[in-house]
Amino acid sequence: MFIGHYGPAFAGAALEPKVKLWHMFAAVQLVDIFWAIFILTGIEQMRVIPGYTAANPFDLYHMPYTHSLVMSFVWAGFGAGAYYLVRRGAGRMAAIVVGAGILSHWFADLIVHTHDLELWIGGPKVGFGLWHYRELSLLVEIGVLVAGAYLYQQYTEPSHPLGEYSPGLFLGFMIALQAFSTFGAPPPTPNAAAITALFAYFALIGGAALLDYTRKSKVPSP
Repeated sequence: MFIGHYGPAFAGAALEPKVKLWHMFAAVQLVDIFWAIFILTGIEQMRVIPGYTAANPFDLYHMPYTHSLVMSFVWAGFGAGAYYLVRRGAGRMAAIVVGAGILSHWFADLIVHTHDLELWIGGPKVGFGLWHYRELSLLVEIGVLVAGAYLYQQYTEPSHPLGEYSPGLFLGFMIALQAFSTFGAPPPTPNAAAITALFAYFALIGGAALLDYTRKSKVPSP
């Protein structure tokens, strides 16, 4: 999953005013950021096989450290703990929301991935395989994203003249990225795929920071 991961990010930032949207954007893609780094360093492996699934060409045959269920809980616990220590003033609930965002990545991936998500390192692999149905997987990605973005829109308000339009513009940009990922030419190598992914993840984190600048929460801090 790609932009679908950001539905929970929007929801988390909407419901917990002490967590910035860009923090949630980083949280929900934390394991994919490390996945890209691990691909570049050879710790995890993948193949680019055009037509491998209808929605993307990635055979993600070895990624136990970032995408196994057990390690997802480890990443979530580490992320929540680090967030609590770095932003102690935000409180425990903010850290829990960030940890839940990190953990949501595995369960969102479960819907679309083929059998490449290990339950534990070296354990059985699972995945519902929605990527075999390109248009349906695209609709699910967009649907999850839009649901979270709608919640964010309802629980925030403009704090800058751009704030009235920034969510819609950002949403359109994200959907365009997903369409390019789904229908565009595949990257030539695993390293190219990893580098492209890193650029996309950090560009979206930057876009989320812009939304933080142009909008503010309606929810009073506890």
